[in-house]
Amino acid sequence: MSVVTSQWFRAGLSVALLGYLVSQIDVGEAARAALAINPAHLLVALALVVLDRALMLTRWILLLRRAGMVMPLKSAVWVYLVGSYLGNFLPSGVGADAARAFVLARRTDRGVDSLALVALDRYLGLYSLALLAVVGLLLWTGQSDGLQGWSFVLAVCVTLGAAGFLWADRLLSLLVPTRWAAWAWLNRAQQLADAMGGYRRYPGLLGALMALSLVVQLVRVTQAYVLGEGLGFDVSFSYYLAFMPIGILAILLPISIGGFGFGQGVMIGLLRPVGVPVAQALAMSTIYLLLGVLSTLPGALLHVRSRSRRIGS
Repeated sequence: MSVVTSQWFRAGLSVALLGYLVSQIDVGEAARAALAINPAHLLVALALVVLDRALMLTRWILLLRRAGMVMPLKSAVWVYLVGSYLGNFLPSGVGADAARAFVLARRTDRGVDSLALVALDRYLGLYSLALLAVVGLLLWTGQSDGLQGWSFVLAVCVTLGAAGFLWADRLLSLLVPTRWAAWAWLNRAQQLADAMGGYRRYPGLLGALMALSLVVQLVRVTQAYVLGEGLGFDVSFSYYLAFMPIGILAILLPISIGGFGFGQGVMIGLLRPVGVPVAQALAMSTIYLLLGVLSTLPGALLHVRSRSRRIGS
């Protein structure tokens, strides 16, 4: 499936899912709920979006420096912000990653290293998100003992998956027959795995980046909690810790545009068991996604400015 066809498919799926939600929910009530949100809570949510971007930029710059991709701070920020903006036009979640890898490779002429860096950046985000979900499941007072057991299973699976990612170079060497080494695609995969495996030499950096990633995910969960409070939800923060990581993962899945449609549906379904009306849940999930789009506007301005300079030169 080509990129263009894939985009049309995801756009169509987002529109179809949004259409279904609209047919099942009183959109007028959802709009009134969104407009009635407490302004103070909305401002706090906006501040958390800014904090989120600042933390993500810090993680990005640390990765760039460890990878030896020396560039001015201004250029590093430009690559990240413009990549985030361009990701709006690509599949949700992986779109921004692909855009950043492409822009970074053009700036540094180091394609494999750029891809490995972006992959590690995404891995840190997903791993920390899964760990936060485990913590949320353990803290949520409304869960059953059986659910606690599943949370430990999830923790083990996540840890094993993380180990497999960082040791992919060793796994490929062990599992792939020598006679396949000449295959071009396998050679590229081995190069990428070697580049990612190189980060094992810096356990202190990985630990610091993981801690930073956990803070990022906690900020995102808190943002949803603040929006819920502003809309009058009576939902404990521990439940947000349990359900919101799942909602964020749904937004990141590359099956929709910006998480619209699918991500909203998942978040509505997750809020229903704690008594949140579907219209209010739609309002919260929509505001949450729109704030994410708003966070890419600095990248849009930088992109337009750079294009204007090229045209004028």
